[in-house]
Amino acid sequence: MNLFNYWKCRKIEKLLLFYVDKSLSEDKIKYIEEHLSSCNGCVQKLAQFNKIDSTFKTLEQHPLPPGYMHELHFKLARANQEKNKSLTEKVKLYTLFPKLKYAAISLIFLFFAVSMFYLNNKKKNLSLDATAFNVINLNQDGVIKFNINSDRDLENVTLKIELPGGIRTIRNGQVNMEQGEIIWQGDLDKGENVISIFVKGVRQGNWEAKAVFKEKSFIRKIKIPFTII
Repeated sequence: MNLFNYWKCRKIEKLLLFYVDKSLSEDKIKYIEEHLSSCNGCVQKLAQFNKIDSTFKTLEQHPLPPGYMHELHFKLARANQEKNKSLTEKVKLYTLFPKLKYAAISLIFLFFAVSMFYLNNKKKNLSLDATAFNVINLNQDGVIKFNINSDRDLENVTLKIELPGGIRTIRNGQVNMEQGEIIWQGDLDKGENVISIFVKGVRQGNWEAKAVFKEKSFIRKIKIPFTII
C-alpha cells in the first residue's frame, strides 16, 4: 500500500461510524462508497462496525433498581461536603503559615515544571491509549483496540493482555477457552499503529482486562472494564 492510499484509508476509517449511523452528507456518502468499491480492507472494517452496531441495537434496556437515584443523590451530596471540608481545612492551614506560603507555591511550581520537562523529553514521542466496546452480550464478539502513535520506528515492542474469566480471545473464528493471556511482540512503524484483539463474552458479569505495553524504558499499564450481559 503506497502512502497516498494509506492516508486515504485512514480518513475513510474515521468516517465509517458516521456512515453506519447515516449521519453524513450525500457527497461524503458517495465519496466513501466509491472508495469501498475498490478497497477490501475498508470493506472488512465496515463489516466489523456493522456487526458491532447490530449488537448494540439488540441490547435490552433495564430499569434502574428502586432507590437508585436517591442513593446516588446522597453519595454526591456527601462527596461534595467532604470536598468542601477538605478545602476549608487547606485554607486554614494556608493562613497559619503566611511566611511559608510563597515558598510552598514556588516549590510546587518548580516541581510541576521539572515533571513536565521530564515527561515531555522522555515520553512525548510515544503515546498509547486503548478503546473497546465495553458492553457485550453473552456469546457475542467484541474488540479491544490499542492505538500507538510514535514519531519514530519502534523495535521489540511487547504488549501483554490478561483477560478475566468472562472474556476469551478469538483466533481464526474460534474461541480459545484456555487462553487467559495474550502476548503480542513485534516492531511498529513511525506514525499511528493499531493493534486489534478480538474477544468474545463467555460469562455474564463485570470484568476487567489488564494490559501492559513495554518499549525499552517506556512502560504503560491500562485497565479495560467490561460488562457481559
